[in-house]
Amino acid sequence: MIEAEDFETGSGKSNVSFKNREDGMPGTLKSSLFSKPVYEESLAQTFSLLATLLNQIPDVALVEKLRIAGGDCLKLTGENLEAPVGIEQGLQKMSDFIEATADLPGEEVQEQLAIDWTRLFRGVSPTYGPQPPYEGLFRPDLGDHIVVMQAVNRIYREIGVATSDENSNRPDYLGTELGFLSFLIQQMAKAGRAGESSDARHYAGVAEKFMKEHLSKWVAAFISEAYPHANTDFYKGVLLLIESVCRP
Repeated sequence: MIEAEDFETGSGKSNVSFKNREDGMPGTLKSSLFSKPVYEESLAQTFSLLATLLNQIPDVALVEKLRIAGGDCLKLTGENLEAPVGIEQGLQKMSDFIEATADLPGEEVQEQLAIDWTRLFRGVSPTYGPQPPYEGLFRPDLGDHIVVMQAVNRIYREIGVATSDENSNRPDYLGTELGFLSFLIQQMAKAGRAGESSDARHYAGVAEKFMKEHLSKWVAAFISEAYPHANTDFYKGVLLLIESVCRP
């Protein structure tokens, strides 16, 4: 399984560092998705994978990891999630790309992916790709982008998330927000295994609220803008998968 290397719990370098809350205050919201134990591992892995794919430009090491994991690993993730059509289609496109490029040099595949990644997620030029996936650019209802970044940062601080000095992405960047959800689900699962039901409910509630009030409000608009610019089946699949898991 490919881990989100830009995130961590505990020590070590990363773009976002995570630590547990100390108050253990339970949440008041319960989500039919985030409260199902059978989904926890697959959900955490899916959000972790997506965060990794958005937070770092593809390199040869990533290509090798994808090849080692193989297309069947992605298909299995979809089965574990009892995936709706959008998730299945996204994972299938990613799997097809891995299999179709298996005999190409890793450097050639890396170049294809890096060009597509830059076009889709870096906001190089209005004539070259979509707007970069910053919530502040897609949420005029919340005010200017500074207000949005402050609002998202406030949520991170409340749950005990700190961004490191090495983080080059904004707090409202899609990859950062997906990584935050992965962390919440991991903590929910950890609390559940330890029998700490109030903490598990707390993390589930925060995850549901963050999805409802943030990601589900703007991701579809970004995907609609970005999808026509995707050249590789791999990133077409990534975009379909993101849209499906962030659907309200």
